[in-house]
Amino acid sequence: MKMMAGDLVIPSNSRNEGAILDPIPHRNTPPLRARSRSFRERICSGVSPASELNFDQQKASGKSLNTGLVETNWSCHDGGEDSRHDLRAGGRPSAGPISHRPSMANGCSLDRGTRPPSGGKTATMSATAHPLRQELHRTGIAYHAIDAVWPEWWTPDAEASLSANADLRYTLARRLGLAPRSLFDGPPQFIWRDSAKFKNLGTATAEDATILTSFGVAVGSCALSATRAPANVPRPQSPLELRQALLASFPAIGLDALLTFCWAIGIPVLQLHLFPLGQKRMHALTVRSRDRFAILIGRESRYSAQIAYFIAHEIGHIMLGHVDRAALLEYDDPLKSAAPDQEESAADQYALELLTGDAAPRIESTTPRFTASQLALAVLQEWPTWRVDPGILALCLAHSTGRWRQGFGALKIIPPGESDVGEHINRLARDQLELERLPDDGQEYLSIVLKKG
Repeated sequence: MKMMAGDLVIPSNSRNEGAILDPIPHRNTPPLRARSRSFRERICSGVSPASELNFDQQKASGKSLNTGLVETNWSCHDGGEDSRHDLRAGGRPSAGPISHRPSMANGCSLDRGTRPPSGGKTATMSATAHPLRQELHRTGIAYHAIDAVWPEWWTPDAEASLSANADLRYTLARRLGLAPRSLFDGPPQFIWRDSAKFKNLGTATAEDATILTSFGVAVGSCALSATRAPANVPRPQSPLELRQALLASFPAIGLDALLTFCWAIGIPVLQLHLFPLGQKRMHALTVRSRDRFAILIGRESRYSAQIAYFIAHEIGHIMLGHVDRAALLEYDDPLKSAAPDQEESAADQYALELLTGDAAPRIESTTPRFTASQLALAVLQEWPTWRVDPGILALCLAHSTGRWRQGFGALKIIPPGESDVGEHINRLARDQLELERLPDDGQEYLSIVLKKG
């Protein structure tokens, strides 16, 4: 069988992982809450969702599969330095055990003093002159972040109230991940300084990493407090098992499938719009609180396939047991490192196997020249054969060939095209989070973190 892709005629392969009856879900899909519940019920039923389909998971070394315009080599390979382009960032350079401290354990449950009446706009005016604001800035926290987390109820009249000043310090400590006592007798101290694992720090200083981690743990802990933990939900032991389980409900593994899985097992996923540093630069951060996890995406993208890879990578860290401290922070893109560590390589392989069915897929073009339109047409025609999201296929080709301009050009054509992916993630998060489980202060805090602009 042959398929026509633009002016290219390329043989295609008949391999199929299962019948495709529905279009790939991007818009007008069932509400995430209902899909998460349905998936959770399926994996709790004791019957493997994957048993409904027959999958040939055998991978013969050197076997080539064609997806229209591109040739897919699913054999394992070393790749070498030249092949380590960035699937997640488009190939372009990007700009110990948990310490259970009762005061910050859940990020949102510290006792608060009596609040003065809300001061509306006067709160910011009063905050700009407060000495604590300058003290926090000297630790490295950007003024815009301090202003954003400064409580709305603070007014000039509160300056004279000892209880209000105490409440102010507890609130800021909770929201920034600081030790509350240090805001009374100074200097401010970040509570998670020695309880995080750092990856690919690049140009980040130790202070930058500490600030990002403490802030991220505060956000993730608060999100976990607002997320119900389902009881006795089995977790697939391998990426292929998880892939098969999701393919019982989705035609391919894309952003919505991954979000459904995470929320179904009680892993909140948020897109951070507020950063404590001057530059909005952080790839991702995964938070651990006891045996629960939250994923915070720092890198923004207009393409759902790219964000799907980010999330799949973080799921890999969680499932492989890498998040064994309060947080795992990835500042720069992992593949930017000349010598990635074993955990990063393993998380990359996990993500690829989850998304494509192989830990080391190699996508090669059968022609040296092709356009973004030809690539988009080819992957849209052929993605059902492999049950791989067409955007992921396009990125895989860009990764293998280095032709990122065509790859990202294809993403503009492949539905849903360019979109506000971060807002999509946070819109789903607002639907999933049970904010009524939080005090008013926690609800206000999450709304600040999730708000764009």
